[in-house]
Amino acid sequence: MEQLRKRVVRFTNNDDDDFEPVFLNEQDQDAFVEQLRLTNNRDNRMFSIIFSFLYLLLIVPLFLYPEYWAFKLVELLSLFYCAYVMYFLPLEVGLFNPKTPNKWKFLFILNIGVTALITVLGWSQHTSFFYAFLNIRTLVCGITIFTEIARYSMYHSTLSVEKLDEMRFAHM
Repeated sequence: MEQLRKRVVRFTNNDDDDFEPVFLNEQDQDAFVEQLRLTNNRDNRMFSIIFSFLYLLLIVPLFLYPEYWAFKLVELLSLFYCAYVMYFLPLEVGLFNPKTPNKWKFLFILNIGVTALITVLGWSQHTSFFYAFLNIRTLVCGITIFTEIARYSMYHSTLSVEKLDEMRFAHM
């Protein structure tokens, strides 16, 4: 009978003194972790699709202001690159992941660096700092940085579910 002991996880709530702890058996834990994994994968996929289309929609304003075509071309390539990275690359490939090959890290840094350089060059052409800051180039630079931050947080939310999966059946 000792070998048939249930493995349980106890969840407590420190806000209520009268609160009874919730016990989950193996099947409930498996179902709970699988539900978290599915929800996390669905949310990450949804964010990837939304951000990819957002980047492609932001290409339209680039054609509305008359400036250097070389800058526009680099900004277009940067937005296409962000959309590609967000939609096609797995979350494990990122700037902050030590397992990422150096060629991808170089491309991430190059994309951010080139858009930042073009942003600074665009700022130097304007007399008003306020107008220069609200320029579309600043938005493109911000988007490239936001891409890496979003992918970093999406990757770590996936890791959190995996860590929870490893902690199942712990005895309290």
